[in-house]
Amino acid sequence: MKLIKNKAFTLIELLVVIAIIAVLASIAIPVMGQAQERAQRTKCLSQARGVFPALKMFAGDHDGAYPSQPNQDEGTGSGGGQLKDANEAFANLIPGYVSNETPFGNSASKYCKDAAGNPKMPDNDISTRNKILEKGENTYAYVRGLSETSNSSYPILADGFAQGSESDPKYSKKEGDYGAQWKGKYAILVRCDGSASVENVNSQSLKVERKGQGRKNLFKEDPSDSDPWLVGCKLLNPRS
Repeated sequence: MKLIKNKAFTLIELLVVIAIIAVLASIAIPVMGQAQERAQRTKCLSQARGVFPALKMFAGDHDGAYPSQPNQDEGTGSGGGQLKDANEAFANLIPGYVSNETPFGNSASKYCKDAAGNPKMPDNDISTRNKILEKGENTYAYVRGLSETSNSSYPILADGFAQGSESDPKYSKKEGDYGAQWKGKYAILVRCDGSASVENVNSQSLKVERKGQGRKNLFKEDPSDSDPWLVGCKLLNPRS
């Protein structure tokens, strides 16, 4: 009888241990996922910060203006052609100011995935102009129309936004959507003064707000006489 009692107690202990492990696993898995996402966000922030010096050097060689036309140094942009997307803007930086396409990728972004949802990412094939920053090789949006004399607080680069929201840019929190790379909670941002940061996104509007300006969208043109913002500028999403 004593042997049976000990055996029963051992089984109970085993069940308790299994239950504890299950609880710890349920806690640890989300925490690990959050840590991985934070690490990816930190990496992308560093990459975005590194793009700005290239933009500054480009502006220094182009009368103080940031990229405004496609293929500006190839002669094909001299006819007044408009940038269609952020990929065309950033392609002006490669290879003269940025050696390769790597800084523009983010495997968490739908802008860097193929039709099946698999990461595509930059292939660093820059053998011809039309291969530089092809679809799937850039995650960042770009604000067209800025120069070195623009307000230093203006945003110039940020995570790509939800499709169709360019006139009033916002993110998405629906997994797998364009603009949902950080689940609608955060946005990587680079301003005209070169500062780079991870900004909180408003959980209701899914927009990045201008500090001290109520709920005004940081990326939306506002010709207000009292505080004009991004007048004449336009947000360009990555190619999709």
